[in-house]
Parts: sequence; structure tokens; C-alpha cells
Amino acid sequence: TATTDAATAGPTYNERKSINDGPVKVAAGEHWLITGTGTQTSNTITIADGATVTLYGVNISSSSYCIKCAGDATIILAEGTTNTVRGSKMSAPGLSVSDGYTMTIQGDGTLNAYGGDNAPGIGGWANGGGGSLVIAGGTIKAYAGTGLAAGIGTGASGSWGNITITGGTVTATGGNVEDGGAGIGTGNNGTCGNITIIGGSVTANGNGRSGTGIGGSFFSKCGNITITDGVTMVKATRTNTRTVTIGLGYSEPSRESTCGTVTIGGTKYYDGAAYQN
Repeated sequence: TATTDAATAGPTYNERKSINDGPVKVAAGEHWLITGTGTQTSNTITIADGATVTLYGVNISSSSYCIKCAGDATIILAEGTTNTVRGSKMSAPGLSVSDGYTMTIQGDGTLNAYGGDNAPGIGGWANGGGGSLVIAGGTIKAYAGTGLAAGIGTGASGSWGNITITGGTVTATGGNVEDGGAGIGTGNNGTCGNITIIGGSVTANGNGRSGTGIGGSFFSKCGNITITDGVTMVKATRTNTRTVTIGLGYSEPSRESTCGTVTIGGTKYYDGAAYQN
């Protein structure tokens, strides 16, 4: 029986569940509301293909994934809420999607996502794969765990699909060790698809001696990087002068990364190389 949650004033849900009552498996094609008490739990959320989930104040810390999309799925951050996911085990991301599928995040709430060691806040497992990501709204803060992962993108020696940002306020920070990881893009020895930013406000912080703000890290490969004029702001930083702000990772030939075309504001700066501001 469909129910309406008065607290979010409007949407009709197929189910309403509290994450603090136990793990939640969202049925394919349905729209569920998942609430939290604010108390941290190790219960996880699995979202089936075609489903939509509205998060209303969940707080999850898990040695597995916290939230996993097992197909194409949409996550809505309820207005005025803060939602936290934390991968507490090495290699575990806070939020991920299966290979070949796309996860879309939207809404007006906040999501804080933390990866375990060598894992991104949002993205793929270390030494594993994952699908693609679209961020269309919300305040998103994604932090790689200690190690070699991106804030959003791949874990160490992992793969990820396309990363597209069309709205919201996004901050992503790579793993903070000597070799580090990109803010948005790849961890060390990682592979990701195209990175496209066409809206919103984005701050991407690369860490260590190899992580770019947006793009690659050691031994990594990413697709085309496109940033259009419709973006409110893009601020990309890196912590070492031997890496660039947007594009390639560490520039030492024996550890060099590759990327496709870098296009910023309609101007193609470099083909297959990098842009440094």
C-alpha cells in the first residue's frame, strides 16, 4: 500500500523504512523513503534496478558498502536533511553502483560520503569496478579514505564509468598519503570514463604527489574532461607542483597517466594532455 510521508510534504512512497530498524532492500521500480534516527548504524541499503530512494537523515557506517545501487537508480536527498555514509573497511566505498549501471543523486539535502582505506567516498571498490555517476543536486561532500583513491571515482587499482555533474554543490578530496588520489577521477592505477561538468559548483582537491584536482593519478587513465560555461564555479587544486590541476596525474615518465581531450568553457586546451591553472 502506497503511503505519504507528512514530514517531506508531498511524495507518495511505496514503502517507508527506518535504516535503524535493519538492512533495507528497495524493490525494483519503486520509490521508498528511508529515514534515520541520527544514531549511526551498520545496516546497509541495496537499491534494485529502476528504483528511487529518498534519504531522510540516515547515518551508516559499514565494513561492506553503505549504499549500493544494483541497477540504474535515483537517490534523492530530502530538503534540510544531512545523510552520512562511511565505508569503515579497507577497499569499501561509502556509496557505489554496479558495473554497467548509473546512479543519479539529486535533491536539496546534504550527503557526506567517506571511503575506507584506498576507497572513494563515492565510486568503485579498490581493485574492483563500478558503474557511472550523475550528480544533479544537493550538497555533496566526498572524501577518499587514507590511501590511493579518488574522492569521487575509482579506488586504488579500480575502474569506474562516466562522472557527470549537472547541478548541486560538490566537494571531493582524494586520498591523503604520499601518492594520493584525484579529487574527481582516478586513484592510483585506476581507469575512469569521461568527466563532464555542465552545472553546479565544484571543488576538487587532489592529494599527495600524484592526484590532480580533476583527472588522473599514478599509472591511471581517464577519458575526456569537459567543463562548460554553465558551471557556477570549478575550483581544482593539487598538493604537489609535479601534478597538474586538471588532466594528467604525476608527470614522471615511468609513472605517467593519460587522459583524453580537456575542454574548458568551450576552449580545447590540450588534446590527450593536461590543463594547469
